[in-house]
Amino acid sequence: MAKELDNMNADIIDISEGWDLGWCKETKLNKWIQVFGFWKIEKGRLVGEGCSPHIFANIEPENNYVWESIVCIDAMQGELSVVVKRSLERFAYYDICFKPGSQIRARYVYSAVPDTILLENVGPVIESGKEYKVQIFVQDGIIKVRVDDEPVGEFKDTFLTGKNPGFHASGNGVAYLRQIKLTDIVTGNVIFEDDLKTNSLIKKVPVDLSELISEEWVSADIPGSVHSSLLKAGKIADPYLGYNGPKQEWIDNQRWIYKSKFKVPVSWRGKNLRLLFEGVDYHGYFWLNGVLLGYHEGMFGGPEYDISSLVDRNRENELVVCLLPSPSPAHSTVKPYILQRWHFNMDILSIGLWRKVKLMAFDNITLDSPQVVTRSISEDKAILNISISVANLAMYPFEVRGEFILQSPCKNVPDIVVEFAPGFFHGSMRVDRTMEVPNPQLWWPNGMGEQNIYKLTIVANIYEPLKGTDPTGHAEMCITTGIRTLEMKPSPNINGKYKWIFCINGRPFFGKGSNWMPVDQMLRLSPEKYDRLLKLARESNINILRPWGAGLLETEEFYDACDRYGICVWQEFPLANGYFREIDKDVWRNTIIRNVVRLRNRPSLVMWCGGNEFDPDHVDNKEIVDDLENLCRELDMTRDFHRACPYGGDSHSYQVNWMANANYTFYTRDLSIAVTEYSMASPPCMDTLKKIIPAEELNKWPPDSPENLSKVEYDKWGTAVCRRESAFSMHDAHLSKIMGAMIPSISDCGIPGNWEEFIRYAQTEHGILTQFGIDFWRSRWPYCTAVMSWVFNVVWPSAMSWEYVDWFGVPKASYYYQKRAFEPIHIGAVFEQLFWCPGSTFRTKLYVANETLTKLKDVSIKVMLYNYSLELLKEQTQKLDIPADDVKHCGFFEYEIPMVSKEQVLFLCVDLLGADGHVLSRSQYTPRVGQPNIQMPYITKGPWISDVKNFPTALESQYDGDWTKLDDGTITRTIAIKNIGDRPAYQVSIGVPDFEEFMRYSDNFFWLEAGEKRVVEIYVLSGKQPEVEISAWNAEKTTVKIISEKAK
Repeated sequence: MAKELDNMNADIIDISEGWDLGWCKETKLNKWIQVFGFWKIEKGRLVGEGCSPHIFANIEPENNYVWESIVCIDAMQGELSVVVKRSLERFAYYDICFKPGSQIRARYVYSAVPDTILLENVGPVIESGKEYKVQIFVQDGIIKVRVDDEPVGEFKDTFLTGKNPGFHASGNGVAYLRQIKLTDIVTGNVIFEDDLKTNSLIKKVPVDLSELISEEWVSADIPGSVHSSLLKAGKIADPYLGYNGPKQEWIDNQRWIYKSKFKVPVSWRGKNLRLLFEGVDYHGYFWLNGVLLGYHEGMFGGPEYDISSLVDRNRENELVVCLLPSPSPAHSTVKPYILQRWHFNMDILSIGLWRKVKLMAFDNITLDSPQVVTRSISEDKAILNISISVANLAMYPFEVRGEFILQSPCKNVPDIVVEFAPGFFHGSMRVDRTMEVPNPQLWWPNGMGEQNIYKLTIVANIYEPLKGTDPTGHAEMCITTGIRTLEMKPSPNINGKYKWIFCINGRPFFGKGSNWMPVDQMLRLSPEKYDRLLKLARESNINILRPWGAGLLETEEFYDACDRYGICVWQEFPLANGYFREIDKDVWRNTIIRNVVRLRNRPSLVMWCGGNEFDPDHVDNKEIVDDLENLCRELDMTRDFHRACPYGGDSHSYQVNWMANANYTFYTRDLSIAVTEYSMASPPCMDTLKKIIPAEELNKWPPDSPENLSKVEYDKWGTAVCRRESAFSMHDAHLSKIMGAMIPSISDCGIPGNWEEFIRYAQTEHGILTQFGIDFWRSRWPYCTAVMSWVFNVVWPSAMSWEYVDWFGVPKASYYYQKRAFEPIHIGAVFEQLFWCPGSTFRTKLYVANETLTKLKDVSIKVMLYNYSLELLKEQTQKLDIPADDVKHCGFFEYEIPMVSKEQVLFLCVDLLGADGHVLSRSQYTPRVGQPNIQMPYITKGPWISDVKNFPTALESQYDGDWTKLDDGTITRTIAIKNIGDRPAYQVSIGVPDFEEFMRYSDNFFWLEAGEKRVVEIYVLSGKQPEVEISAWNAEKTTVKIISEKAK
């Protein structure tokens, strides 16, 4: 049935609804899956060279087969491995290695552990340039290796692996392969074969409309993905739950067919028509009424077709789209790495019409590529430069006249109108004008002022003198923007290639930020989800986010919210962790131009960047990045461009726990000009785990893991652990190897004996580490200019990842630590080591950051140090003033540790008190008495932070004030929590079990002194009336029931 189009008088109509989705098996593409390219077929051989290319046959045979080939490696520095049983979800496989000058070896490769040698120094010594016939028999739990028809060894198939056979080249050599086939040992049937006479690595093939026959159709989810469509239709199980992820791999090997019908509005008769697909993931063919419109590749905009002569204006029209399987390797595409089974999610390779489909009508005049630049701001006016491209499509160069109309965010302020009249011209012309805005309402980052948004309407008309004074063609477009200046200023830190200090409206500021991921792996990118997450970012005092190079060139909904909430954006392009010489240069340039033009008027956008963790100057990357830099600087001269991240002075600081197992005080060794990634991983709350992990696995502790965790005595956490895949390990964000890396850090808090303790200890250590890093780098302003934690959100429901807010929108404990460390007025302490030996002097630096424009007069710093039993060891107070908009270093706090002190955890509380004695800011830390060690040891016998439970206090709580209903429907009320015991309360937490997805709190997981009261605001996002539980690590749980009463 033809789509009935709404809003018939509009020039743009959304036709995203009412599409059908079908599928048919792809038989010509994806014979091979490439990882980390580069492979080619040349002279009847499969050739691999470059940076560690992997290639695998797109087949998953069961046992009892033989994988055979003729192999050759041509240089002494090179290696070639024949691979069997490679897992697509995990970097795990058996590898039989041929290296010139050495005998053959076989090993088990798993990313989470060092390689396991299975055979060593067997068979002939491999010669460079010589061919060898290799046969790998996979049969009845045994892997047998034959070379030139001679057996060279065998080993047992006992490790966690997958099924795909393939090859891997490394070093500086070139690998050559031919006569490749896989044969079923039992039947003798050839299951896979490539004679390499044709190019089986091609990314696309011609498609005829008649080939697209689907036996089944479902409703298509647009905007969305094939996965979201199939999930809605009940055709697949939710990939996010349990063990479902790998069950959806069949989706990768289909052609996906979208169909829709529409009628052209009667009011559009005589108008030109254009069809726009705002986002296609990733490539395919497009037909209208049986006529091929073209082939398109590229995820971030397009294709766009003039369909004026192809549309039937009297009857319904049919659109058909055929999306081909996503090409490999991932680095040959202009598509986010995170959507191609990179480490955060191995089980979904996205595909679909992920943005809207629109039909546009236009006369003989069009407008595009608007740009608004704030040239200057003074006390009473702002000067803007506004420009637009005008296309006169009339047969003769008739006169064009138009207006720029700026609407203020303030009511009762008249619009500002600037006319333009480029005169008689034909074709396209750039028109620019200067606009003076009196008493401008500025746009400021979060915490620095208001986020005023202006609406700019651009109108253009075409006039034909012989047809009267009325226009014969009309075009109009609207955008939103903000009035603000942006510049980058140099830091006194000389170790930087760029200018690193962000400066908005002449005011420098410290970048308090986090990294940002796409909000959903299945591309369900709702405005509501963006708003919730970015509102949480705003509430946590974040003023900058980095959509990193493995993610999206973000959507309008994302930027709308960032503009609204004052969150600056460091936007990266989809280049990450690889080499990109195989990217189609036309697709790349089109992506750059479309998206720079699309986003350059956003006041929140402050930086362009090439991408994530790659060398932009490498010979395989330089041309790609040079094109990007040149186009960004040409199309948007108002923003700086960084070639990569990290690059030119910033760091990704992972020596702590992840890469070098250092404890968190090692951050004091990172003197970078900006820290654009750092953090640790932790699990989400129990509510979230219950949604993704089967109940029977949550009844067992600890979870099973494919990683060998005997080195950290993982089995002592609880019942014996099996080295196997579990739903927990499948939801681990980094190839199942996070757990082992995090265990030493977690043991700072304790050895968890159940899931609840695991969550509590890991999230707390995540918060401790986050706060300490921020405190050190923030105290270095302006020598350190920004810090961005990794990562604010997550792309799917992970069981162990770095995010601060989980996929369901529930903040972890670390979120609140980061929120407090980013507060506008903040006191912090920085010490250079975690462990202090008896007889030494514990020494910590104190600082106060005041980002307000008001000097803090007669404030006090109060420092309290407690021993393991929460007995006060020393208290120190000093009075001082804190200058406005600055960071002040406030001396040191010292404590002589007695020579006879036992190993223990100390509790350090640092308060900034106002002149009236109320707490303006508080930070709390847990240094240790023990033998100095920059590493984080696995603390198996204590002392632990959790020992604080042996020194109890008590809490009481009650509601304070009435319910209030907010504009978005949220109801809110305050709870007063008081520590009525004689010891401080550690980690006072507020929660609503089985309801956390619908709750928010103004603060959580905090320190409460004996006798102290804290008022916390709670927000309920649903109409349910839950009971709020309040507890501390050393205080029993109390319950406050939310009494149902009418919100005011």
